[in-house]
Order: sequence, then C-alpha cells, then structure tokens
Amino acid sequence: MFFKTALVLLISWLLGVLGVFDVGQAVHVLLLVGLLFLLLAATKRGDTAVNRDTKPKADGR
Repeated sequence: MFFKTALVLLISWLLGVLGVFDVGQAVHVLLLVGLLFLLLAATKRGDTAVNRDTKPKADGR
C-alpha cells in the first residue's frame, strides 16, 4: 500500500517538475511525502522478512 502510494506521489512530483501541470510549490511536498512513504514501505517490507524468518517450523525444528 505504501509502495503504490509512494509511486503515485513520485510520478505526480515528476510531472509537476517537468511542467505538465502547475501546482506551484506544492510539488515539493509531493516529493517529500512520496519519499516518506517509500521509506515506510521499505521498513515494513524489511520487518515482514525478519518476522517470516523467526517463525517456528511446523515440524518442530
């Protein structure tokens, strides 16, 4: 969820920087929020990978 939202915000930021649409200074807020969501997605993905490795096996090993 965070990853998809981050991609949408970063693409919107890129379009704003290139001048496809005019949003003024708000384009920089899109960049910051997009990068924040990208960071959150990466940390959540890392937490999931760590938790997956620490679960006990079904056969008792």
